[in-house]
Amino acid sequence: MAFSLLPDPLQLCRDALNKLENGINGIATRKMESSEFAQALNRYSRISLGMQYVVEKSLACCFERLDLPSRTEISTLAAAVQRVEDKLDQLLPVVSPAALEPKPPRTRRPLDIAPEQALSEARARVQKPAAKSTGQEQ
Repeated sequence: MAFSLLPDPLQLCRDALNKLENGINGIATRKMESSEFAQALNRYSRISLGMQYVVEKSLACCFERLDLPSRTEISTLAAAVQRVEDKLDQLLPVVSPAALEPKPPRTRRPLDIAPEQALSEARARVQKPAAKSTGQEQ
């Protein structure tokens, strides 16, 4: 309960910061309402847009000389590739998850063991000849 009586040590800093911000906002508001500020902002906008136009034109010229595609050409190409992929997706059949499940080996003997064990044995039989052939080559 004794802690609630202590003043906040940073309250003085917060109050000073709030007064400083309010003062700066007041000065900025008064300056922005002047016609000189509007004219300066208008000049800055025109110069900025002119520089942007010059830079874009010079980059387009450089890209053309280097025989590199521009951003618009790349985005057009990407859109065309996306359209082709969408059309291919419409043409391809939908594969069900059941079609991707492993199937038991096709033999003449009846399957008297678990399908997983039969699959592993079939895979082992398939891999054994390949291992023997590599041993004969050496």
